[in-house]
This record gives sequence, C-alpha cells and structure tokens, in this order.
Amino acid sequence: MSFGRGSILGGGGSESREGVAMNWVLDHVLAYPATYDFALPLRTIYILNSTTHHTSPADFKLLLLEHISNLPSQPCTLPPSFLSTFVRKCFPRDLGNVQFDQAFTALDYIRDLEIRRSKELEKAARARGEDDRRIVNLRIKSIKTEQFYARAIAGIRRWTLLHELSITPFNKFNCIATLNTLYPIEEADINSYLPAPTLASQRHALWRYITGVEKNGPGILESVRTGNGGWAGVSEAVNAYLRLSLDMIQRADELARPSSIGSFQSDDSMDVGATSIARTAPERKRKKGGF
Repeated sequence: MSFGRGSILGGGGSESREGVAMNWVLDHVLAYPATYDFALPLRTIYILNSTTHHTSPADFKLLLLEHISNLPSQPCTLPPSFLSTFVRKCFPRDLGNVQFDQAFTALDYIRDLEIRRSKELEKAARARGEDDRRIVNLRIKSIKTEQFYARAIAGIRRWTLLHELSITPFNKFNCIATLNTLYPIEEADINSYLPAPTLASQRHALWRYITGVEKNGPGILESVRTGNGGWAGVSEAVNAYLRLSLDMIQRADELARPSSIGSFQSDDSMDVGATSIARTAPERKRKKGGF
C-alpha cells in the first residue's frame, strides 16, 4: 500500500516527537511496500479515504497506525473454495441481486485467490520442472486465466463506482473516496493485461463519470451500463475466472505434492483399491489347530 509523494503523510513537521520511532517504521513500510507482506483491506482504505478530508497529517498517521495494529499478526489464508463461493454470491448475473456493499471485500478475496493461484503454479513448476508437459499446459491456461482476471477486476471496479453514482442524493465526496479506493493514484501493474497506463486511463474515465453526474445527473450513465455486454458480461468474466482459477490451484497442488504422499489424481499416486490389494496379497497358511 502506498499513498505516494506529497500525500498527507508527507507533512507534520511540527508534530510531537512522541512515538516518532513508530512513525519512522511506518514511513519505511510505505516507502518500500514490496518488501513487506502488508495490505490493508479495501474497506479499511475506503474508511481512511472517507475520513481524511479535514484530517491533519499527524492525526492521519495515528489513524493509519490504529488500523495497522488491528491487522492479524499472522496472515490468515481462507480456503479457495470459500473465497470463490463468497465472490459468486456477491456478483450473480442478475444485476438486481448484486451485493455492491460487499464489493470491497469481494475484490480483496479475488486478489487473494489470484495470489494463491500464482504461488501454487510456481510451487508446481519448481517441483516438476518447466519442461514437464503438465506445467507447460498450466502456463498456457494461465494466460486465459489472467485475461479473465483483468476483465473481472476492471468490470467490478467500474460497476461499483456506477452503483455509488446512482445513489441519491448525489454525494461527490463519497464517490471520490470510492474512486480512490478502487483506483489508487499511480497504481502499479496488476498483470500484463492491466498495466499501469491502462489503470490510469480507466481511473481518468471514471473521474469523468463523477463530474458528468455532478453536472447532468445519473441519467448519463445509461449508455455506460449497456456498453461492453453490460453487467452480464462482467458476471460471466468473474465466473469464468473463478472456474479456471480453482481448477489450476487444484491441479498445481497435485503436481507439487511429493510422490511419496501422492494426490487425488496425480500420475505418481498409488491408486490401488482394497479389493486389488486383497487379491494380490499372498495368503498365509493356517497352522492346524490354530486360529
């Protein structure tokens, strides 16, 4: 997570020296985010974006430190099946049943699922080698998976802001907080299909939606809702990504398991039934008078 230069974190030269060591640690973490396994939930980031309009740099640091201290000391990895089920329930095909109030959490879960998929694939590649045909096939499948991931992320972000823009009365401040949460300023590449320039362009387009609704009302959004397949296209991309991702995680996990352990469908597993064991095991002759 990074707030960039010139942010509210950059000020506060006259603030109290109390707790300055903790502030130095925080500044270092924010300056080198890739070094740390550190990510605030999007809902928390939205709260920060919503409450810092008139907040001093010193107060903002205290608020940020409070949220960071509430994070679990050890990361908790939820099962992929749970993540997938939650996301599916949030984004069904019927727009009227979409749970946009859970969009931030669902986006976090999709990101966690993609990180898990990538890690499992790399683990399998280390175990089997890049020349293994099954790894090659997973690499090819990963291309399509990343495409659906990019479409799903971009679609959910766009429609989440459209939902906020449709709420009456119009609240520009909330819309800006939503935009800054979904599209951080100077966001880095997500993958090869969502590079930084594309993300910046998408952010700029959504900003125009905010200014357009402010001037002309939410009616101007009708053409946006029906373009690019509408919400149904986004829901299809989400479900396609979830199917591909879960399948890749399972297959990669099977390939990464040691041969001595085996797996449910691995070529190296001992898939021998109890009947065949009984049939091939030599019979022991009973001694006369024995049991």
